[in-house]
Amino acid sequence: MVAIHSHCGVLIKYAHSSRLRRHFHGKSFEIRCVSSNPIIIPWPSNFRQLVLDTVGGYSSAAVNSVRLDRIISGTRGKYFRNGSVPAPVHCECALIQHFTNPKVPWAERTPPPMDYLGVSKLSCNACTRFIAASNEHNDRKFYTRGNRDKWCFPWALPPPVNQEVSSAFLESMGGYIAHTIADSNFPWDLGFESDTDYVYPCSERRGSTR
Repeated sequence: MVAIHSHCGVLIKYAHSSRLRRHFHGKSFEIRCVSSNPIIIPWPSNFRQLVLDTVGGYSSAAVNSVRLDRIISGTRGKYFRNGSVPAPVHCECALIQHFTNPKVPWAERTPPPMDYLGVSKLSCNACTRFIAASNEHNDRKFYTRGNRDKWCFPWALPPPVNQEVSSAFLESMGGYIAHTIADSNFPWDLGFESDTDYVYPCSERRGSTR
């Protein structure tokens, strides 16, 4: 399964390859598009309390109110100036949700895909945590070529998500967010990156291709 914008081009190159095209002989294949419309996220009026509750649930450290106000002001000013923000569902999450969601007609979930999802980039941290949660609570296991150790915002879960998967994902995210906000050494003054808008820059990690 190839989950990139140029998937048709990849198949054409595959067919033109003298080494690979023999795999097409005597076989049929089809191209399917899995919908992943952006999710509209409204600005929560109780955002400050949500942050405090999250930190309190996972960490005993106190949150510096000045730093917290800076986080809230920066987030709202950059992303929620219109009261809401459209958040994309990343392709690997949309594909996993499609093939593990029992509400999707069986005919659209067969034949089952390979467990490796070919994406154009290494998965972000949120996608990596979603994949781990899905693999923990679903019979089908999926993998990508690795994690690039970056956080992306806006980012959204693909709806509807299995309750067990959702809980495992939120538990993983909540713990990380709580300890990060409580970390007095966290560089909140660093600017946001452009393009995919990573929440903060980290070092890239190379993943291995399965």
